[in-house]
Amino acid sequence: MKLPEFDRSKMFWDNWQAFYVIHTFGDRFIQFDTGEFVICQNRWHPDKRRPYNDLHIQVVGTDDRDCPKLFVPHETKPIPKSHLNRTGMQVLLLDHDHQRAVSLEGWMTKDNAGARIPERFIDRGAGRSVRAYYAGPDAFPVGAVPITRHFPHPLTSEQRRHIVELRNACTVWIQMQDNPAALTIEGRREHRDVQTRVDYFVNTPFRDLTTPQRIAIAVRGFDMIKLETNPWLTFKKEEKE
Repeated sequence: MKLPEFDRSKMFWDNWQAFYVIHTFGDRFIQFDTGEFVICQNRWHPDKRRPYNDLHIQVVGTDDRDCPKLFVPHETKPIPKSHLNRTGMQVLLLDHDHQRAVSLEGWMTKDNAGARIPERFIDRGAGRSVRAYYAGPDAFPVGAVPITRHFPHPLTSEQRRHIVELRNACTVWIQMQDNPAALTIEGRREHRDVQTRVDYFVNTPFRDLTTPQRIAIAVRGFDMIKLETNPWLTFKKEEKE
């Protein structure tokens, strides 16, 4: 990121109890006389998701045409867009100097900020909630929340056969009970909160399943999607999708 010279003729004090400048190209881009910089914008309409060339940064949605290919740090294969958009598009800050992307989806709170973020930037009021933080113009950006990825659990052929057989066994077991409807509908509270992540069961035989697990697997099947988070991703500026 590149910060312009701090313009003391345009600085304020009131909202932050510190000297700051609001940049005209982004009314929620705040520069402090300490060299710190924060982004507080919480609604990123298409006209706001664009390059901010004076700062060497860009705001994109993960489903935007100009979103570059993103990578998990130290990996060479780009992340498929479907893995980033499964629960909806995520808005990201791209730092072109460091080729690092962080999320703009959340804000700094006591639970997620950690020791890196000064307390004065945590749990701010409406319009001043910090989405991303720079300790200085040469620092890496820090997002309030991680970037999420959802993708199918990587399973071997043997594991896939096992979970198909396991669900079939649970379905047959339900049908053999005296009142299957009571177990699957009236007894919903017993099984609705049972975890069915497929990786929990790839080595579990049918005999080891509890009754709530058998019902949940028969009714809902397995949760085949894995969630992973990254505090930041990398990108290559010249590569576009």
